Amino acid sequence: MPRTQNKARLYLILSLFITALALRIFLIPNRGFEADIAFWKSWGLSALDNGVVVGIGVTNNNYPAPFSYVLGFLAFLYRLFANPHIFDSYWNSGNVLFLLIAKLPSILADLGIAGILLYIGHRVNKNMDVVRWGTPVEHPQSRNVLVRTIYNIQKVFMWSEDVNTSDAE
Repeated sequence: MPRTQNKARLYLILSLFITALALRIFLIPNRGFEADIAFWKSWGLSALDNGVVVGIGVTNNNYPAPFSYVLGFLAFLYRLFANPHIFDSYWNSGNVLFLLIAKLPSILADLGIAGILLYIGHRVNKNMDVVRWGTPVEHPQSRNVLVRTIYNIQKVFMWSEDVNTSDAE
């Protein structure tokens, strides 16, 4: 492939990654299911203030204990930027700082997975005959598109479910 096409493809991929990141950052203020976010705030703050073991006991936390460490870490990160004991700001359902801290790991994971899929797709296209694992590939480009489409559709269904969920249910 000529060098200019490689450069154009690189710019296209980078622009798609930047666009995806910008879109996800733009959607951070979407509150999702507000009760879940409120529980996460409560359980995380309790884990931060009392420790995970006591924090689980004094709240209605019904998640596995390792996730309480994650929630406590989210509350710890929040405390680096703002005081979680200020009632009006922390417990506001539109608290963008908490939503950013809670959603950033999944945003970065999505971009990382997309990068891995692109890398695997590049490796498949580079070796048109056989994938590294020994699987014969007849149409590597269509297989790459299929894998990426399945991944993206899964995200669309998750987002659709989150948007269509209301507190009235």
